[in-house]
Amino acid sequence: MKKLAIMALLSLNFAFANPQSLIDSIMHIYNLKTNGAFDFNATKSGDGYDITIDPKDPFYKEVLNKKLMHISYDDGPIVTNPKFTLASAGLSAKGSVLDFLSPQIKAQVQQQVKGGASYSYEGVVSFSKKLEEEFKVAPLTISENNMTLQSSALTMQSTTDLTTAMGDTTIRLDSVAFEDKSKASSLYLKGLDIKNSITDKPVDGIILFGTTSLSAKELGFKGVVDTKAVDAKFSVDINSVLNRVDEKFLDATININYKALDAKSIVLAQGIEKSKMNLAFKNFGVKGTVEFIKLSQELEALNSQMQKASQSGDDIAIQKAIIATSELTNKLVPIINDMLIKDKSNIVLDWSFHSLKQNHINLDLIYKGEPLSGPNIQSALISLMAQQLAIVDGTFDIAIEREVIAKVNPLFLLFLDMAKSKGFVHVKDSIYYFKGALKGGKIIINGKSYTIEELTKALF
Repeated sequence: MKKLAIMALLSLNFAFANPQSLIDSIMHIYNLKTNGAFDFNATKSGDGYDITIDPKDPFYKEVLNKKLMHISYDDGPIVTNPKFTLASAGLSAKGSVLDFLSPQIKAQVQQQVKGGASYSYEGVVSFSKKLEEEFKVAPLTISENNMTLQSSALTMQSTTDLTTAMGDTTIRLDSVAFEDKSKASSLYLKGLDIKNSITDKPVDGIILFGTTSLSAKELGFKGVVDTKAVDAKFSVDINSVLNRVDEKFLDATININYKALDAKSIVLAQGIEKSKMNLAFKNFGVKGTVEFIKLSQELEALNSQMQKASQSGDDIAIQKAIIATSELTNKLVPIINDMLIKDKSNIVLDWSFHSLKQNHINLDLIYKGEPLSGPNIQSALISLMAQQLAIVDGTFDIAIEREVIAKVNPLFLLFLDMAKSKGFVHVKDSIYYFKGALKGGKIIINGKSYTIEELTKALF
């Protein structure tokens, strides 16, 4: 039985753990997770592999060391490094995060870094091609003249299916603080927790579907802004979800929750103590969304070329990049048509915030615009805007305190008072209420329909 078990393990390892093939699949996952912003590669060296990185952005090309790290590779089925287990492979690395920097940048900052800035990396690949990783960075302090940056230990843990790219990642950082004594200013963050889940296979090489959350228990700032002393602290929670509806459509949701943690912070936030915002994009086209992401990547690459040409003074290269950018931007016309679908795509906003009283802004709008057309994006957008209110149908419900409006924009308060005198807005307990609908190119208020021109005449 023991011999059969060992032979079974060896056959599993032979099937799944060709070292170069396996390490290449890990690099492929890293490339997918960065949406092509970085190109990771691995070359056999000594007891493992040298990992190299090639950023698309020229800034990162200058900042990062092309040779990122060396990873030791322990071939299965019996793995002893980084721990004793039965698996396809074990991966490990140790060093200083300063080694991630280019030699020039490293030489500039290493004298200011205290504590060595050490890191450790451990990974295990199971027989089912699941990669479990843990990356840790020790606490570090960076000091230069009157400026100091201090960070607690950082931990990143992830589990990834190397076949589908699906999996979970968690990043935790207890605290990080920056202080500039010369300006008596400081910025700090406590209790940072970031979680990301990839819930579906990539679409045409783009990781699209998943969830992301960012939570900070306390974000604080102290200093002077426009000659005014500022001392504020907040808590923030941000969550996003991107789900597949079917092969053609997707839903995306963003939630942003904020809270001022003391009286001074409430004053700084225009009197708003806490805010909850939910923004949903429903039934947007999968094809258009993927193509939009790809176009954004191409535009970033062209922007990098333009920056490089500008630095070298190559006017011909600059002009070529400008022309290419213009041609690429015009491709937005069919992409928007594939992303925004008439009578299908829907935007919903639910935003509530508390000052002295409860306020809200609620919108529920469905796209009714005709497909874009025209020789370029500018003319296409002009034709779209010419449709005016016919672009969407839906409802709106707004209730905002007078004091909040006055702090944000006093002129808007004058407009609302004018609308109140005409019966379009009503006020109760110092809260302005504005409610109605959009349908067939008209705005409906108090049961009566208006075009933009008719509403303007009625107001003024």
